[in-house]
Parts: sequence; structure tokens; C-alpha cells
Amino acid sequence: MLGTEQSQAEYFFERVLQQTKSIFHHNELILSVTISLCDLKVRLEFARANFAAQFLNAIAHLVIPHEVEPDYLVQIWSETEVGLQMPKILGSYADIQLRGDIPNLSNGEIKTAYFSHSRTLNCINLKTRVAIVCAKSFEEIPAFEVACPLRAIFSWILQANNMTFIHAAAVGNKQEAILIGGDSGVGKSTTAISCLQLGMDYLGDDICAISLKNNTPHVFSVYSSAKIMSQAQNQFTFLRPYQADLRTHVGTPLEKQVYFLAKMGHIANTKRLIKAIVMPSFKKPESSMQPFPKGEAARILSISTSTLIPGSNAVYLALAAQLTRLTPVFELNLAHDFDKNYASIQGLLNAATA
Repeated sequence: MLGTEQSQAEYFFERVLQQTKSIFHHNELILSVTISLCDLKVRLEFARANFAAQFLNAIAHLVIPHEVEPDYLVQIWSETEVGLQMPKILGSYADIQLRGDIPNLSNGEIKTAYFSHSRTLNCINLKTRVAIVCAKSFEEIPAFEVACPLRAIFSWILQANNMTFIHAAAVGNKQEAILIGGDSGVGKSTTAISCLQLGMDYLGDDICAISLKNNTPHVFSVYSSAKIMSQAQNQFTFLRPYQADLRTHVGTPLEKQVYFLAKMGHIANTKRLIKAIVMPSFKKPESSMQPFPKGEAARILSISTSTLIPGSNAVYLALAAQLTRLTPVFELNLAHDFDKNYASIQGLLNAATA
């Protein structure tokens, strides 16, 4: 009988690991790719090459030569493709928390989460640096998850290396970036994509990674995808060649279209120094910039981030508070004219750089 939380977590991970090893050992259709995730080398192994492309589209800009020794291994398979069921979760589905965390199957070294909306089981052993993702079916993964794949696994890897995801967009030049924060629907995507259209480097429109090492804030691009509301698509016709066909995925939100931008110019794949944070608003008809309360910015950033990935609200609040202490924060009132918003952000970037 399993008597401790630690033994339950280890026992369950070992079950998942052994089943995964069996699948990959008897499989000649494996596709293996190595990416640079915030300067960490992560090898992704897919049990079937035919569904790997959709996972890789959003992170294609991170792919690096395969000969390097990886820091982490992530093995990915689905019931439909391999013909085997994923291991049943120990305990009850009632044990799964709002963001997918399963506390009784997690401890300091092992993390486990299950996402009901995508029907995916995510596990990692941070000591052995091996992670596993099991999906019910690739076609049951919603479009949003395809635009930002492997978020739980990547988040755990980042946190183990003193980095974290943040719910924010980021644009900039070759050395520095402006972080664009705020709740969903506030204008992060349209602002970031309009800046890309006008020549800025693009690090993401929704989720980026940050490092605060040595009290120096840096932002990394993780996903080169973009998501645009249907009513705004005609304003960004330059994106049409990069439009994703996700019609087979259940739960695809009709109001948004996903684009994969890795082959476009100005897509960043190296870190940038964060020079400022802007929080968009629609309070005035013209674009304008003014200081924004740092405590309120930290609260908004931490709450919106915690809704997207497993983890503690307190952890994200502490990181957001540290980030805002280190970085100027401004409110950016968004004009209907994208050129004016771009000019405000470019002016802030130039002023911060000077």
C-alpha cells in the first residue's frame, strides 16, 4: 500500500514512464527534434511523426541542430496513434485542481497535471529531467493548445531553472524589448502584431518566458504563433500566408484565427533585456503613455498568468512583484490607429535605450 504523498507521485510517474518506454522501444516511426528553450536544450520525441508537425509549428523558431546533448527529454504520444490507453490517474478526478495540478501525484521532484479541456496527462521528473505527455487524441487538443503547446512541461522546466512563463506579449529590437501585459482581450495581440507589421522584432503575443537572474530582467520567445480576433483579421492581411488550418481540432474558437510565424522575418529566438512594461487600456481616443502603479501591474500579471499554467498564485505574484520592481511600468492608451500605438512603443523603447 502506498503510504506517502512522495511514494504515490513516484509510483505513478514510474507507471507512466514504463508504458512510454515500451511504446517508444517498439516504435520505428519516432520523430525527434531538439529545441533551445530559454537557453536550455530540450529534446522532443514523438511516437508518431504524423502529429508532430502541429506541436512543432508554434516552436519551429527554437529548433537547433540535433547533435547537441539535451538538458531535458520530453516524450509525447497519444492513445489514438499508438493504440494504447494512457495510465489511469491514481485517486479521483476530484483531486485535479482548477489549473490541472494533481497535488497527490506531485512533490518537489515530480509534477503531474491533467487538462480536461485537451484530455492530456503531463508528468515530469525534475531529478532525472524526463517528461511525458499523453494525449487522448491529437484532434481533441483545442486550437489554443496547438498555438501554445506543452505549456505545463515547459513551465516546470523553466521554474526548475529560476525562470517562468508570463501572460504577456513582447516586441522590441535586437537587444531590448517592451513587455505588453494585461488581462485577456485588452489588446496584447493586436498591439504586438501591429508592431511586427511595422518592423519590430516579435517575441510572442500572449505567453513569453522571463528570467530575473542577477536582478536583470530578460524575456525569451517561446511561441511564434499569433491569435487574432475575427473582426481584426482584415487589418492584418500580411498574416494570411501563415494562417493555420485547425478545422479538425475540437473546440476551435470561431472568433480567433491562429497563425504560425516562424518563417516570417523579425521573429526573435534569443533573449532580450526588458526595458519597460506597458499595460494597454482604452480610456482615451488618442495614443498616450503615463506611469502605471507597479503593485497593480504585479497583481494583474500574476493573476492572468496563473490562469494559464499550473502553479501557485503566490509564486507568480512574487515573481511579478520582483519584475515590476526592476522595470518601469506604463499605461498605454491604445488608439484606433495602429501606427500611433507603434510610435508610442518605439518612443518608449528608444527612451529606455538612451
